[in-house]
Amino acid sequence: MVFIPRSKLFGENKMQRRWHKFASIHPRHWMHWRLAGIAFFIAPHVLLMFGFAVVTAAIPAAQPSVQSAPGPVFLPATPIRKANRLPPYPKDSMLEGEEGSVLVRLTIAADGQVDYVQLVKSSGSAALDRTTVRWIKARWRFHPATRNGQPVVSTITIEVTFALRR
Repeated sequence: MVFIPRSKLFGENKMQRRWHKFASIHPRHWMHWRLAGIAFFIAPHVLLMFGFAVVTAAIPAAQPSVQSAPGPVFLPATPIRKANRLPPYPKDSMLEGEEGSVLVRLTIAADGQVDYVQLVKSSGSAALDRTTVRWIKARWRFHPATRNGQPVVSTITIEVTFALRR
């Protein structure tokens, strides 16, 4: 009889070998290991038993193949790199120690300009919210969304976080 180490037989890595060694000597994990072994023995039989029923029920009747035209291809708007900087921290908010996240929904026109900025979730500070909305509306630009290669109006949601360094 030739002895083959368990790691070679099952292709285990170092952590798996340590777990098997621990589980084999630790009484609390021994039962879990035993139950897992039983489950791995029974599971394939159960899958085979139910697998045939599912496969036979899922086979559709033979129908002629109908090729449909591909659906419209939609590509979302993407920000122009290095053009969309985060808004500056308002000085009053910085002095008062105000922090928070502003969630805004942007409507982006077919030319990539930000048409409309809607405040979805306030940061709790009117100054932070106002600065975010004004900054994005005035300065951010996008590559417009396209549907079948044609630019279209789209919306995206963005979160801007204001946090003071400590």
